[in-house]
Amino acid sequence: MNEPDLRLRQALTRDPNAIPDAVSDLERVRRRAAARQSHRRVIATATVVAIVTAGVAVPLVALGHLRHSIAPAISGPCPFSFASQPRPITGTRDETLDDVAAVSSHDAWAVGIAGDELGSHGPGHFHLDRIRILHWSGASWSDVNVPQPSWTYRDEMFNQPIHISGGFLQGVSASGPNDAWAVGYGVGPIALHWNGARWSIVPTARLNGQDPSRGRVAALMGVVAVARDDAWAVGWQPSGGGEIPLVEHWDGQAWTVARLPVGARGGLTGVGGSGPNDIWAVGQVSDATGRSLLMLMLHWDGAKWTSARTPNPAGADDRLAAVAAGSPNDAWAVGATDSGPVALHWDGRRWGETAIETQPGVDELNDVAVGSGGQAWAVGDANGGASAVIVKWVDRAWRAVRVPSTVSGAFALADAGESLNGVSAARTDQIWAVGRTWIGSSSRGLIELGCTQAHRP
Repeated sequence: MNEPDLRLRQALTRDPNAIPDAVSDLERVRRRAAARQSHRRVIATATVVAIVTAGVAVPLVALGHLRHSIAPAISGPCPFSFASQPRPITGTRDETLDDVAAVSSHDAWAVGIAGDELGSHGPGHFHLDRIRILHWSGASWSDVNVPQPSWTYRDEMFNQPIHISGGFLQGVSASGPNDAWAVGYGVGPIALHWNGARWSIVPTARLNGQDPSRGRVAALMGVVAVARDDAWAVGWQPSGGGEIPLVEHWDGQAWTVARLPVGARGGLTGVGGSGPNDIWAVGQVSDATGRSLLMLMLHWDGAKWTSARTPNPAGADDRLAAVAAGSPNDAWAVGATDSGPVALHWDGRRWGETAIETQPGVDELNDVAVGSGGQAWAVGDANGGASAVIVKWVDRAWRAVRVPSTVSGAFALADAGESLNGVSAARTDQIWAVGRTWIGSSSRGLIELGCTQAHRP
């Protein structure tokens, strides 16, 4: 999965004119993956490896056009159905929001990228997508000033220093108004912290397997902030010829790598919990034969991480994307199998599958949140990422909630769609869901707002 793209290297050494086609193929892979949260590992392979192993910029495709049907900003009572919210426009051609975390009705964070900035900034200088953080003030969303991460390493192929900046934010979590974390990856893991006044880059744990010149990079895909001196981040790190799950812990002073009870190939994409002694991490791992991928579930009880048994269906590609817990006896995990979306519930004793009654064509569920009173919500996409999906747990089944389309007019007939990557329903009766709307090769961030007490599917 993390091997350098040999065709790109061959194109570089054999025919410089062939480079754009090779890199364009990788860029198309990254774009397809950007709409599917649980497949975000492809992004690291396609984009980062293209830059670090070949030292070339990813060419951009022509800009499409987006027309949004967006309701006015909600500053009073919540709407009785989900409504798309205005958000700042960056002017780039590839905006995506991957996660959201609400602290209160007037304090929430959303993270993602402002893309299509991949390219060269002078000899030996390259830029990935610009990481982006938005803040909800109770009246509107606004962009926040965020430092862009950067790396310098020596490229073996060209024997010269390579400087790379930017990256991709994948997860955000807040324990309060003065403590929030955002994580992701570039040419290595990224962690940023909010102290109530500003966002700053915080060094992550040192990983021995990191080697950007060979495309061997680690990534953080999710984070949960428990307290100012207690946070967990999950992802994967390179090991041998592949990747293994990675968990890092913040103790108020530094990030350190946690010891895990699993050494198989795979990675973690989501983390959540109900308290310092009840943390769940989920993802995907190879089976003993290496031919099938299974759901991976780990639990922290305050002393150690242990593996949890999951009801893996008989498929060759089963994966969990996200997890959330309302209490030690009430947790949810969502993802997908070969046959469609999956949602698991923890009752304090075991994980079990639950019924999902949604519209036809639902591909997967990308995130889940537990709100006040234990109400659970999940988001995802359908029809290959063409339709956004929101479901609510009610009457012992997941039932679809109407999502207003943001693609209107003639554009609704074009190569267009929308998907939701993240959801938050904690500490407030508001439900925030974020993702992207896309038409052709252009995409824009998507923000939906609803209320926990307003929906009766």
